[in-house]
Amino acid sequence: FYKRFQTRNTCRGSATWGRYNFCIPLESWYTLELPDRDSLTSNCLVSLLKRSLSTQGTKADVKRIWNLHQTVLGFRLGESEQLRTLLVSTIGSTLYLTCAEGCRWLVFLFSLSPDLVVRLHKQVKASLPTLSTSKTACAALGEVYHKAWLASGGMFRTKIEQDCIQDLMYRGVLATRGKGGMAIAVLRMLAVLHKQKRSPVTQTMLSRLYEPILWRHLKVANSMVRLNACELFLSCYPVEDQELSREERDNSLEMQHTTMMNLMRDENPTVRCAAISGVCGVLANYWLLVPSDIINQVVSMLIKESVWDSSNARVRLVTLSGIKTLLSSPHSHVYLKAVLPRLADCLHDTNEGVRGAMLDLLLAVKGVRSIKFWTICPLEHLLARLEVDKPFICRRIVKLLFNSYFPPDQGDEVKLERCIHLVQTNRAASRRFYQYSGEMLDIPGAVQLMVAILTSVKIWVKAKMGGREQDIEGEDKENSGKKKRKLYNSSMMSDDTDNMSVTGSDMSNMSSTVLENTTVNSGANVDAEEVAAVDEDHPFNDHGVVGGILDIVCVLWMVRNSELSTPDNDQYRAVLEKKAGRWLTLFFKHFRGTPVCGTVVYLASFLPERLVAPVASYCLARVKEEEGWRTHVDCLCNWRKGDSLLELVTQGIKGGMGKGKVAKGVRFEETQSKDVQLRVAVKLLEYLMGHHANRTILVAKNRPMLDECLELCLSVQEVIEHKLGFSDKEDNSCNKELAQVISLAGQLTVLLHTDTALARLEELLAWSDRELVPVVMGPSENNTSHISRTRGQVSLCEAVLSTLCSLSTSCLSLGLSDPEFTLKVLDWAVQLLHSGGAVQVGGVVQVLGEAAMVAGIGKGPGWEVLYQEKVPVSFAKLLSWLTNLGDRLEE
Repeated sequence: FYKRFQTRNTCRGSATWGRYNFCIPLESWYTLELPDRDSLTSNCLVSLLKRSLSTQGTKADVKRIWNLHQTVLGFRLGESEQLRTLLVSTIGSTLYLTCAEGCRWLVFLFSLSPDLVVRLHKQVKASLPTLSTSKTACAALGEVYHKAWLASGGMFRTKIEQDCIQDLMYRGVLATRGKGGMAIAVLRMLAVLHKQKRSPVTQTMLSRLYEPILWRHLKVANSMVRLNACELFLSCYPVEDQELSREERDNSLEMQHTTMMNLMRDENPTVRCAAISGVCGVLANYWLLVPSDIINQVVSMLIKESVWDSSNARVRLVTLSGIKTLLSSPHSHVYLKAVLPRLADCLHDTNEGVRGAMLDLLLAVKGVRSIKFWTICPLEHLLARLEVDKPFICRRIVKLLFNSYFPPDQGDEVKLERCIHLVQTNRAASRRFYQYSGEMLDIPGAVQLMVAILTSVKIWVKAKMGGREQDIEGEDKENSGKKKRKLYNSSMMSDDTDNMSVTGSDMSNMSSTVLENTTVNSGANVDAEEVAAVDEDHPFNDHGVVGGILDIVCVLWMVRNSELSTPDNDQYRAVLEKKAGRWLTLFFKHFRGTPVCGTVVYLASFLPERLVAPVASYCLARVKEEEGWRTHVDCLCNWRKGDSLLELVTQGIKGGMGKGKVAKGVRFEETQSKDVQLRVAVKLLEYLMGHHANRTILVAKNRPMLDECLELCLSVQEVIEHKLGFSDKEDNSCNKELAQVISLAGQLTVLLHTDTALARLEELLAWSDRELVPVVMGPSENNTSHISRTRGQVSLCEAVLSTLCSLSTSCLSLGLSDPEFTLKVLDWAVQLLHSGGAVQVGGVVQVLGEAAMVAGIGKGPGWEVLYQEKVPVSFAKLLSWLTNLGDRLEE
């Protein structure tokens, strides 16, 4: 033994490590049942217990302790307090509770002495707050208690029942909830005993121990106690004493069912939620055993009362989740099929969580063969929510409808039919459906659908044009002698489809011949056949339908554009560009002047400009129009033609402010007036700065021209000063645009020159204080040199000052300000209030509120002084003005 110990300890200098290794030969001595083994292993067990309870303990140490557990029987536990303390401490260790040998060890400890049982239970109660975060540890404690109870008898069983299990029940009912509370941990422990439904002995024991505790606490005034008792009751259901007669047990169950109904109508919404969830779980597990009248009452309460509970949205959400739980019982499907349609309106609940729970229920119904989800919520309702709801709701609707509108095991023909049906039903919803479907589709599937849609529209357009137009770049030669595809016929989409019947197997039986391959002999015959196939009832005759399916191509391309741009998907992008480049010019010629033209133009913006040059020229010529100009602006930005747009902006601002110079050479005369030019320029620049994608492209590709626009916008100060200096025959029609130019100057300053934005904004505030405030300030004792102004001049100053208030508020909210700038803004705002009066009170209040919030969250002595001294003074001046001159607000 000494040689073995010396060999293992040569590399270790620690005495603790030496004692630990010396235990190994002693364990071998005990295992081999050699003489005097009990006397040799007493200190060995103590050493192993200490190590297992330390931070260095491992499950291997617990296994070694279990191998020596019989040695404990040779100790006098009453004489060794150290050993008793170590033994008791093991029940609070997660290392023992997460190891099979550790659980056996703990069960063994409960059989040593009645006094040790009490001490072990006290240690459990002391350790529960730390063990409550571990579900495994709590469940393991429940297993230990149950196995110890089964293996015990006599006084030991009485101690475990009354001093341990019943004490847990009592404390579980009265325990607090939340952080540090024991209610959840005790429930997890007792749930292990509650699950022993096949053990009549355990069920009788639980019923006997719960009798003096559970029923009276279900009726107390404290809602937290009722909640704890409710969870314990529904977890233990049915609480049956198997030793009672059949009649007595039936009466007990009837009383329990009445209690369940009362809990579902509890005045506290938290108790109602727990009761509904628990009762639904009970019905799902015991559907065939619960009396039918109780099932009727429970389901009626769920459908008629709980799901429409207006006092608490959580109750409605839990009700729908509970009904979903009922579907887990196959025996409930026939019953629920008749009542679930009453929940249709829950899809339009004001609470988004309830709407999400309703969709989860529909997704569960989708997996049940005997119930069709569209009989619960009609397709029109689902699409209406898809059109307007939040992304997480839309994704669930798309998941629900995906296989119906994009069946993976069907060909392009069926997918195209359903795509058209979706567009006909709700065009806006179709765009969002394929927006989120694009996230679920792989690249080949998305490209295949896009090409199929473009092909079908191309065939229809060529047939509609009567064969007079030939495909671009000799497409007819490419496809000559190959199989051609027919158009959709009039029977493709019947109007009498009932709700979602078109999404099932019936849709495959429709008489449509979409993309059906037919053999032809010549190009002329093909054209003649296509022309003959065009029907007055063809769905593409409706511009809304053809525009809708082209919208789908745009949406799919936009969603997967980043993936298509990767080198791995070059072949798919090449297919798209080749097909779309040939056909979009044809589409543009056919649909020009129709509502579909905007969709065609935007779809063309995904292609290189060289493939759709006529469309790009068309967009540039249409950006000055009153309608549809936004689409053309987006397209030009996608083609990286921001320089052309910014050139229009600079020319418009120069022309509107009278700064345009006559250049040499031949030029076309601008037919628009100066006001119209300025209005168009401001409109374009404001849209470009407000659109995230366009703004990002311009900053990356056209920064020098944006700097030029910034300088032009800042020069508007001279124009405003000029308007304020002359009052005879001045045109005031562009005052609003001039104020917008000031706003755009501030936006461009923050966007392009963040480091100097505060200095430039301070200059604007000083300029307004010098030039604009005296204009809006009426004659008074402080303004003896007041000059009469026209109404147009005053309105111009008021509009510009309101714009500066908005700019100051935005600068503060973006976190660009420092204490010095914030102080200047507060002084300027208070002075503006006393000068501008009631017209500026709204902007001033916004500035003061934002400054107060920024100063409150700012860190540093400057912000602290500002928040404690300057901000209260500014608000006091605001209240003083409202008290003395608040009557002007009504005027």
